[in-house]
Amino acid sequence: MRSMLVAMIPTLLLCACGGGDAPPQITVMMGDSITANWDEAAYAVPILARRLPGEINTGVSGDTTDQMVARFKTDVLDRRPTQVVIEGGINDLHLDNYPDALANIVEMGQEASAAAITVYIALIPHSDLSWAGIPETAIPEFNGMLRTACADYGWTCLDYYAATSLRDGRQKVALFERDHTHPNPVGYDAMWVVLKAGVSP
Repeated sequence: MRSMLVAMIPTLLLCACGGGDAPPQITVMMGDSITANWDEAAYAVPILARRLPGEINTGVSGDTTDQMVARFKTDVLDRRPTQVVIEGGINDLHLDNYPDALANIVEMGQEASAAAITVYIALIPHSDLSWAGIPETAIPEFNGMLRTACADYGWTCLDYYAATSLRDGRQKVALFERDHTHPNPVGYDAMWVVLKAGVSP
């Protein structure tokens, strides 16, 4: 009998310690209208059919990074995701608020990292903000700051800007709505390639 019990121990250990289902992968998308519009039916983006595992979209149209920071605990940390995609800053550019926008995104990334959440930082796509008097160099300059932050903190950078730019550096106009600011369905298709390739499945 004793020999039978000894023989059963490895099997019991396997049952107790292995073979269980892996915890669900939860990806929270945090951002402004560029993130929020992934799920809007008006944009006809079939993101729901090919979304990331457990993806939760917490984008809010019009949000600045200050507003994103204010809701980060509720919309991201309290959900205990495995990873977060942070996209923001375009509304801060209207306020000429580069330093605070960068600091806010870094703050959110640090809070997520401290909670053992994998961090992805999305660059602003090649939106045209000339209608608001914002120079063409504003987005590339801010994206450069985000790239540096990603390198400094070991976060993954998702380059939506390159995906929506021509080889000569101009905007791919066909990827944007009439306002030249928000991506259209084709634009989101281009961004989806970057998102899906960059974020862990």
